[in-house]
Amino acid sequence: MTVEAKKRREGGRGRRAPGRLPQLPWQSLTNPYAPMEVLSADQLEAIHLTSLRILEEFGIELMSPGAVWVTFCISFTCRQKSSAQKRVSV
Repeated sequence: MTVEAKKRREGGRGRRAPGRLPQLPWQSLTNPYAPMEVLSADQLEAIHLTSLRILEEFGIELMSPGAVWVTFCISFTCRQKSSAQKRVSV
C-alpha cells in the first residue's frame, strides 16, 4: 500500500499518537444543581404581554413565501380546532 493510499484510508487524520490516553467509558450525566431563576414569574409575564402588544400594534413582515404558507396553515388549523371546541362545549 502506498503512502497516498494510506492517507486516504485514514481520512486525512494521520496516525494516532502511540502514547495517547484511552477514552473513558460512556456514562449518563446528571446536573446536581437546581435551575437558576433569572427572571421572576411576574417579570416573565410582563415580557410576554409586552411582546403580544408589540405584535398586535406593529405586526410582523414575512418575506419568505414558505414562511407565509406555514403561518397560514398553522392559523387555519388553530381556527378549525377553536371552532370545533366551541361546537362541542355549547
